[in-house]
Amino acid sequence: MSSTPSASNTNKTFSVTPSDNLSSETSYKIRVTTLVKDVVGNSMSNSYTTSNGFTSADETAPILSQVTAITTPTNDTTPSYTFSSNEAGSITYGGSCSSDNSSAISGNNTITFNSLSNGSFSNCTIVVTDSASNASSTLNVNTFVVDTIGPTVASVSSSTSNGSYKQNDNISIQVTFSESVVVDNSSGNPRIQLETGTNDRYANYISGNSTSILSFLYTVQSGDNSSDLDYKATDSLSVNSGTIRDNATNEAILTLPSPGASGSLGDSKSIVIDNTVPSLAQVTAVLTNNDTTPSYTFSSNEAGTISYGGSCSSSTTSASSGNNNITFNNLSAGTYSNCTINVTDAVGNISDTLTINSFGVGAIILFNQTANYHLNETTPTKSSGNFAAGIDTVCSSSAQSLGITNSTVGVFATVSSDLKDFVTGGTTSRQVVSINNSLISDSWDDLWDGAIDISLHSAGVVSSPNWWSGTKGDGTKVTAINNNSAGNCDDFSSSAGGVGGALGNSGATSGISTQSGWGYTGNGSRLADNLIPKWIGEYPDVGCDAEYEVVCVAKPNF
Repeated sequence: MSSTPSASNTNKTFSVTPSDNLSSETSYKIRVTTLVKDVVGNSMSNSYTTSNGFTSADETAPILSQVTAITTPTNDTTPSYTFSSNEAGSITYGGSCSSDNSSAISGNNTITFNSLSNGSFSNCTIVVTDSASNASSTLNVNTFVVDTIGPTVASVSSSTSNGSYKQNDNISIQVTFSESVVVDNSSGNPRIQLETGTNDRYANYISGNSTSILSFLYTVQSGDNSSDLDYKATDSLSVNSGTIRDNATNEAILTLPSPGASGSLGDSKSIVIDNTVPSLAQVTAVLTNNDTTPSYTFSSNEAGTISYGGSCSSSTTSASSGNNNITFNNLSAGTYSNCTINVTDAVGNISDTLTINSFGVGAIILFNQTANYHLNETTPTKSSGNFAAGIDTVCSSSAQSLGITNSTVGVFATVSSDLKDFVTGGTTSRQVVSINNSLISDSWDDLWDGAIDISLHSAGVVSSPNWWSGTKGDGTKVTAINNNSAGNCDDFSSSAGGVGGALGNSGATSGISTQSGWGYTGNGSRLADNLIPKWIGEYPDVGCDAEYEVVCVAKPNF
């Protein structure tokens, strides 16, 4: 109390000054205790308590705390925020944020900010002032970003090296976005449609999440081709029932740079898809020859590496685009019908197998006096029985044009000696073939046994029904009898002045001629024997001035 009354005083007023440590907003009553007695000594009540007292003032500010932060980033331009206050009061907003919510209750309060533009917000605050004007400490709203713009494609490239690729090769493709993206492929896998020729393939999403770069994988399939791999169009990237979004859940804008333009796959990389195998074709066949290292020409529409199969090989291992001439390594005598060539291009595409025509090495070769008959199917030249220019020269010239080497060339007819004796020794066991390697006889000796395997016409040696032979069926020359000069013409015999000649039948392979003689004389006398075999002496009754084809022969010199 501020004063103490004297004992003789009557009604007194007391002043009470509270201490400075009273609790806020607490009611207090005053009790007075005395030792007062009346005049006769009776004690009065020594305690008195006021009926109403007083209440201390509110001096405690509201306490605020964050309950639910604003999601960041968010594409909501009016985001909500929840905080708690232990007192009701009025809300004051600070920084870049405001709201129509101006009253706070004691407990949790959810407010919705007024519309915000895209950007980052780090200065938003809240203060609550209670009814006693006590203001809370400033509550800082969490920093957040408002983002309503979807990510866009910045560029497309590939981590695969520039070069050429073939079937089953993998090409990795990267798409770079303007910001980090999140992929959900639980319902479908994003993909890129590529321009790969007749069938456009897809590169499928394989990796990249919460990053700005997504990876896609394309596996080259059969039939795919591209000179510079690119996607098909600006809309080739699709989510394919999946999603591509940014962290604010904005859907990505999937428009790609125009194919071939800056930022496109075709512009950033030089990737060739080559699934086309080289195409090979024979240009110049190997003619049957006695060259043990014959040449062959083929064409390829691509450069590459040559591989050989069968019995043939060569030191030439590289093919160019166009015609390629190769020389085989040394071959022994025999027939070669299993030789093949393949060309493998730079990416490993292997051509279909080119089978080299069948040819012989070391055989006895029959060919036409006209080389172009074999080379380009020119109609053969025909000669008379009295061929004045020398038939040996004609055969040698034809052999040279046909590339026949390492051989002795002659006329397949009796000239100054028996035809059978043209080949002697071990060589007589060699096969007799045409220039295109058709088997005529298994050996030189077998020519005179009455039959051959194929007619000279079918073997491609001659084109007409008959050819000059000038020989008998046993390979010996025709001789005159009865003191007549019947027999071969001048150039097919040492006899001079003959008036008849012997022909071969280009269509026959065996049998006996219906003719009974080799030549005729003025009195019509004939040789006694029928002609065996038929294929070498069918028509004897011809004059020496008649014109027929001449057959040439080349025997190997090894």
